[in-house]
Amino acid sequence: MRRPPKPESFDRFYMSKVALGENCGCAERVIDHRDIERAKRDAALRGPGLLTRLWRRLFR
Repeated sequence: MRRPPKPESFDRFYMSKVALGENCGCAERVIDHRDIERAKRDAALRGPGLLTRLWRRLFR
């Protein structure tokens, strides 16, 4: 029985597709979406921003 292929590391994928400019930009879009999702997740973990907290404190 054949083993399934190992998933390609992100660094190797980036260097082969994006950094060398071999694709049509699809890989760049995937990376952008990945970064956006990471930013959303990080923002959800951090909670409300500084301005939101100040606004709530001043106008309770």
